[in-house]
Amino acid sequence: MVVEALQADPDYRALGPEDREVLDWAALLHDVAKPLCLQPDLSCPGHARKGSQMARQLLYERDFEWRRREAVCQLIRYHMVPYRLVDAPDWQRQILAMGLNARCDLLAILARADARGRSCRDQAQLLDQIELFAQLAAENPPRFADDHSRVTYFRRGGDPERVVFHQPRCRVTVMSGLPGAGKDHWITRNGQGLPVVSLDGLREELDVSPAGDQGQVIQAARQQAREFLRAGRDFIWNATNLSAQLRQRTLDLCYDYAADVRLVYVEAPLAEIERRNQARPRPVPAGVVERMLRRWELPDQCEAHELIQSL
Repeated sequence: MVVEALQADPDYRALGPEDREVLDWAALLHDVAKPLCLQPDLSCPGHARKGSQMARQLLYERDFEWRRREAVCQLIRYHMVPYRLVDAPDWQRQILAMGLNARCDLLAILARADARGRSCRDQAQLLDQIELFAQLAAENPPRFADDHSRVTYFRRGGDPERVVFHQPRCRVTVMSGLPGAGKDHWITRNGQGLPVVSLDGLREELDVSPAGDQGQVIQAARQQAREFLRAGRDFIWNATNLSAQLRQRTLDLCYDYAADVRLVYVEAPLAEIERRNQARPRPVPAGVVERMLRRWELPDQCEAHELIQSL
């Protein structure tokens, strides 16, 4: 019903074929996580974020081109926002985050199709909310004084155009990517000989399996990182860092020491990752990789001063 409503929308029909394809997939998959998130009262809290992760895994496993895949996933991630943004106390923050990560014009088209493709009494109200969202998005493009002001705004709030003074003590490069995606190769080519806090290296040193308890490994990595941060020395943190929640722990540590942070995301096709993983002396178990795929979220510009995507 949502796909049919989408394809009947004149704004959808006026788009180019690539944008229409992105919307088709977003409409098809936007509620894919509802069965997993269903509660006894029939609500589905968190289904948008979980749905974006499920869509990412589904499309990645089918070799979907990454830019179109991420466009689909971001629309799914934010597809509930237009219905309630106007009344949200943090509406400006949400608008600016979406402006950095998604096409708000496509999001409005998807939301209209979602509202029209259902049987409900409040359809007219939903469509009014979506129209207000589209106006707010057009009137509030993401503008920040500089990279540090952008990072500070998404961490602490305040005025998005305020200049925040920053005198960095060092720069930390935080890697992100699946096992075998090519993080070590990127470091070899671009790391400039910087010291590396490597979780894989610490696992070897501490004789901890990738499938085992990682607490000791994380503790050792954070201790190494603190030593570099206290000394004001640039370094690289090399780990999978696949979810925003996991990255946040590392980023919080870096920001506590007034570091500049560069996030580097590395990706390779699934077949190549599987081949590289099996060639390792200690392959990451398939079950561990599967769990990583289920919580996989790409880094975005809300998280760090600089974002590099190596694909």
